[in-house]
Amino acid sequence: MTERAFLSSPLRPFDMMEVKIAVFFRLTNIEVVEPLNPRVPVEAQYYLCRMRSYSIEDEGRLWFFVYRAWRSFRSWCIRRICGYDDTFSLYVWQIHSWLSGVPAKGRNRAQPGMLDWLDMTQGNGLLLFLLRNIRRRRGLSLRKVPFRGPAPLMDGFSWQRYRFAQEYMQNYMNAQNHLVKMQRMGRKISPNDLLMASKNVDLAKALFLATIYERRITYIDEETGRTVTRFHYQSNQSSDNAPYFRNFPDRDWQLVLLWWSSMMMYLAKMFPKVFKKQPVGKNERQPNPLEIYTRTTATMEKYLSMTARDVDREPYTTILQQLEDISRHNEEMERINKQMKSKKK
Repeated sequence: MTERAFLSSPLRPFDMMEVKIAVFFRLTNIEVVEPLNPRVPVEAQYYLCRMRSYSIEDEGRLWFFVYRAWRSFRSWCIRRICGYDDTFSLYVWQIHSWLSGVPAKGRNRAQPGMLDWLDMTQGNGLLLFLLRNIRRRRGLSLRKVPFRGPAPLMDGFSWQRYRFAQEYMQNYMNAQNHLVKMQRMGRKISPNDLLMASKNVDLAKALFLATIYERRITYIDEETGRTVTRFHYQSNQSSDNAPYFRNFPDRDWQLVLLWWSSMMMYLAKMFPKVFKKQPVGKNERQPNPLEIYTRTTATMEKYLSMTARDVDREPYTTILQQLEDISRHNEEMERINKQMKSKKK
């Protein structure tokens, strides 16, 4: 998506369908051998394609570049020596029929397209984390460490982990906006300041990824008392694992941003009172994340008789549901009080 945005110009405006087609070829493991022929009518235009000799899952292999070279050489030998033609035609109208949604007709509901979660035109977000299993190396180390991403709908996230991820994402957005403002100022900003701002963006990105990804560790299970080794979350993993996620690929980061924004939209629909936007006056300041975290913990301790440690360990959906119920109860009490005051008058 970022590449298409950079290539856009007044003569060639940005088209989201081009992004969807590129993602379609990437996810379906299809390689384009010959592009479209613009001289023929649109209904007769097609891509000459073949299946790749390796898949996206293979990119997580330890020696992927060797495996890719071997698979490519093997496919080349089969085509050139054995004379096997594995190409096929994929027409433009076929791709558009798969990627375009079906509008609502009568009682039939509208059906979204295959990749509508990229632009979320109909509220269809990306709730499945695509980069579930990855391997990352730290600095110049040759050893890659496996990491596991979030489950669907962030199942298993504690309230503490959810709050950490939310704060690091907010830090990333602030750092990214600050970097964009500095870039627009042009020569007024020194190269060292731009470099420092870009490093802050990369650090905030790494801290967020280190929070949502789990590493295989050895720990003592509190329920069984046994020593187990598996993917597990620790409160200090954000700082410990952040070096593994420095210089994260931009193309993968775009998928992470799409997933996170879709999750926030989903949670906003599930808990509208919690995610309700409050107007802030000119003389008022936005509360920082620490204040929000402290207030939430104090509220849970007051209404549910829980300790701060219990609140941190609770599933994040449980805390959000409790906050939603408290907000609804408070609004109902305010409505009743207003009615009582109006009757007295």
